[in-house]
Amino acid sequence: MASPTRGASPGKPLLDIQGVSKSFGGIAAVNHMTFSVEAGESVGLVGPNGAGKTTLFNCVCGQLRAEEGRVELAGTPIERLPVYQRARLGIGRTYQRVEVFPDMNVREHLLVAERARRGDGRLWRDLCNRSRPEPEELERVDAVLDLIGIGDRADTPVSALGLGSCRLVELARALVSDPVILLADEPSSGLDVQETHELANVLRTLQRERGMAVLLVEHDLSMVGKVVDRAIVMDLGSLIGQGTFDEVMSDPRVRDAYLGTSA
Repeated sequence: MASPTRGASPGKPLLDIQGVSKSFGGIAAVNHMTFSVEAGESVGLVGPNGAGKTTLFNCVCGQLRAEEGRVELAGTPIERLPVYQRARLGIGRTYQRVEVFPDMNVREHLLVAERARRGDGRLWRDLCNRSRPEPEELERVDAVLDLIGIGDRADTPVSALGLGSCRLVELARALVSDPVILLADEPSSGLDVQETHELANVLRTLQRERGMAVLLVEHDLSMVGKVVDRAIVMDLGSLIGQGTFDEVMSDPRVRDAYLGTSA
């Protein structure tokens, strides 16, 4: 299957989510969600705890199979594809919990992701200590590390890094696959104010300089306001508002969902 280009198919959004629903034990975690993300756009997916945001992410990325609805990437239906095929088509993902290998250094994390992206079998030879990184692989990995601003930590064991640096490692690992869209799930969780500010700058840089679309789930609304072009609000599995960040934050339904009052 051919990989989509940086832009969506003519007349189609880059990521198109139509009527996606997912239930657990008869409770609708995601209820007929419909929205789209254009090529190169940064969109915030926000809402109170339990709104269904991460469940929707999992349906888009393939960790969960939706019961209803359609998901297309650059005009290609992907809702029946396994996780690895969706990733190779251009979906990058970071998670709420930092998922790193403490025994590896920073560069090795990205090399593993690069081998997985290539899908040429060299990852299995790595496990048997029969393969060494090629110059083009090292060049690609080091370029991503420099882009994220952690090139000086390439040889540092991840176990020696703080949470903020580990989140940047996870972000860099997602970017090695050169995604057309990054789904970032609460990337500032556990970070201090300065680390959150730096992360917001990185996400904006990725969008503006690489043309990468971003779909951001984030509870830090001040960060969302700095990063996104548009915001979509979920509550109890359903879409309750969308527009610019200022527009949705002034919507009485959104204030009621967050604060329990529309005042």
